[in-house]
Amino acid sequence: MSKPVLSMRNICVDYVTDRGLVRAIDSVSLDVIEGEILGIAGESGSGKTTLAKALLRILPPPAVITGGEAYFEGRDLFSLSEPELRALRWKRISMVFQSAMNALNPVITVGEQIIDTLLAHDAGTPGAARTRARDLLEMVGIHGECIDAYTHQLSGGMRQRVGIALALALEPALVILDEPTTALDVIVEKEILEQIGDLQRRLGFAVLFITHDLARMLQFADRVAVFYAARLAEVAPAEELRRAPRHPYTQMLLSTVPSIRGGKDRQESIPGAPPSLLDPPAGCRFHPRCDRAIDLCRERTPELRELTPGHSAACHLAE
Repeated sequence: MSKPVLSMRNICVDYVTDRGLVRAIDSVSLDVIEGEILGIAGESGSGKTTLAKALLRILPPPAVITGGEAYFEGRDLFSLSEPELRALRWKRISMVFQSAMNALNPVITVGEQIIDTLLAHDAGTPGAARTRARDLLEMVGIHGECIDAYTHQLSGGMRQRVGIALALALEPALVILDEPTTALDVIVEKEILEQIGDLQRRLGFAVLFITHDLARMLQFADRVAVFYAARLAEVAPAEELRRAPRHPYTQMLLSTVPSIRGGKDRQESIPGAPPSLLDPPAGCRFHPRCDRAIDLCRERTPELRELTPGHSAACHLAE
């Protein structure tokens, strides 16, 4: 098995509020293997984007990294100086943000944004950077003439492709995709994910793919990590998770996905709502919504433990 390009151990992130600390990431440990697509799935507010921004150390106040370690290619991300981080971001780790319209600069052309990124990392002369920018746009399916376009002149799908081109500009080892197809129609979503998959196989970079759409995740990722209320609920190869999920939350998530071949019965949803992280329940955080919960679930926090090789779950009843 290939070695991890990124190793996370017991990462904790807190938000400082008037009512005290809110733990948004609670002791998360994960590895991203070289050349793989690791999916992170979970409901809104479960901590997916917070984890990604913590890795790049771009969390806005009042978020604070309060514990844990993150090693990327053997370097501790949380101990790097700001100049070291600037040299690392986009050159070795890059990110495609959730909203391309907000992530891209509206007052300069998309070509200028890619060229500025290349020049900031000493990646050639201005002329060579412009040629590289055109090549990147064409690589993600945008005509090279769009290099002089502004973001408002592009469709949502084209803006998202620009974000992908920007992320791949310096051929990083790890690309973080934060809900890269949010607000796009299903046809464009499918095209973009297929294109990312093709580029990933061709260029060999690892992907950390964040989404709340577990069904889409299982089609795209090699492995999947399921988050619930700031903690990991389950981690497994995508095909095994689809076939034999072990955590009740994952099972219920999969049961809510409609099938085009299924009947016309009313689709069930998971009862209740995710807990407030200001005052999370004791024990397993999913137990108020779980129809299998026992007293132990309400009293003791389950540890994420390996049940079969490569398949772990944080559930007292998983076995």
